[in-house]
Amino acid sequence: MVYQRISRDRKERALYLLLEEGWDIDRIAVALGVSSRSIERWEANYDEHGHINPPTPIMGRPRLLDQVMTDEIHELLAETPSLLLDEIGEWLAIYHDQPISMSALHENLRDLGLTYKRLKRVAAERDDGFRADWLHNMTTNYTAEQLVFLDESSKDDRTTLPRYGWSLSGQFPFDSVRLNRGIRYSVLPALTIDGYMTV
Repeated sequence: MVYQRISRDRKERALYLLLEEGWDIDRIAVALGVSSRSIERWEANYDEHGHINPPTPIMGRPRLLDQVMTDEIHELLAETPSLLLDEIGEWLAIYHDQPISMSALHENLRDLGLTYKRLKRVAAERDDGFRADWLHNMTTNYTAEQLVFLDESSKDDRTTLPRYGWSLSGQFPFDSVRLNRGIRYSVLPALTIDGYMTV
């Protein structure tokens, strides 16, 4: 059979058919388009090492971040997802004595499944229990005709906060912050289901 690069999932499928389903090696070789000797080799690797590929010697430069560092980076960014790359690099230098370039750090974070995206901000003062009780009370005891909504236009001294943060791919980063508004100046038109009221 001509040399070919065989994907990991095809190797795992071959072992599954052999060990779990009880297929004959020749039958598996025909079904998956691989050689019988390859299947025998994968089985031997699995028996000896616990996985389909044998361990390989370390090649190239050693990894800059060890397992302890990567675990702590996950914890750090879960607590403070708005950190910038230079701040993460400074943290590594101070707490782990590990200098690292911004490009190398970015590559390592990407390999860890961490991406930089827009933050979803949740007020630290928010109480989900009280909010649920209020919503239940409003929907139970009031009708739309009884409700008036104030559409606020305002100016305040709100603190500028980062809008992006780190989290695992497929997850939003959350940052619990105190929202400092300072003195707030407002214009309040009141909105009902029949239109605006002058107030």
